[in-house]
Parts: sequence; C-alpha cells; structure tokens
Amino acid sequence: TTEGRASSMADMLLREGDDLVARGDFNGALNRYDRAQVLRGGDALIDYRIATVLDKQLRPIEAQIRYQLFLHKLELEKIRAVGEANAMLANAIAHAKERIIVLERNR
Repeated sequence: TTEGRASSMADMLLREGDDLVARGDFNGALNRYDRAQVLRGGDALIDYRIATVLDKQLRPIEAQIRYQLFLHKLELEKIRAVGEANAMLANAIAHAKERIIVLERNR
C-alpha cells in the first residue's frame, strides 16, 4: 500500500539520518530527518532527533522549539491513550452492569 511504502521510506531515511549523525554530517542528517517527517509527521521521535542535531549545531532557539514540539506530541499521545483506555473501561463497566442485570433476572 501507499501508506506502507511511505512508512518504509521514512524508516530508511531515519536510518540514513542516524548514520549521518554518527559521521558528523549534521546537515545531511537534518535533510533525511526532514524528509522522514514529511512522510510520518506525527512521529514525536523525529522531532527529538531533529532537536538533538540542531543542539549539536549550536542552534539553541531552533533546538528548543523542536524539543518543545517533541514534548507536546508526547502529551497528545498520552491524552489519546488515556482517552482510549477510558472509553474501553466505560464499555467494560456498561457491559458488566448489563450482565449483572441479566444474571439476576435468570436466578
């Protein structure tokens, strides 16, 4: 699928970016990370990778913005996860109450 190819391409770009960071090619790494982010924009860890590279390049304002974006995306993920867990719990509670009523009637 198109989504699968995009995810695979993003993974490849992230690996290339990590290799470039290890070799000290920060501009090349930023290029790969930026391209990966286009393919997988909601991935907070890409923002973290970009922030660390900007930090190493002594670009503190840009690094700070990216670190804040990383933390913000993590908070959104946590809120979404809690919401989904609460929805599942609410369904379980409703089901349990229904079953109690049914079981009491069948006694």
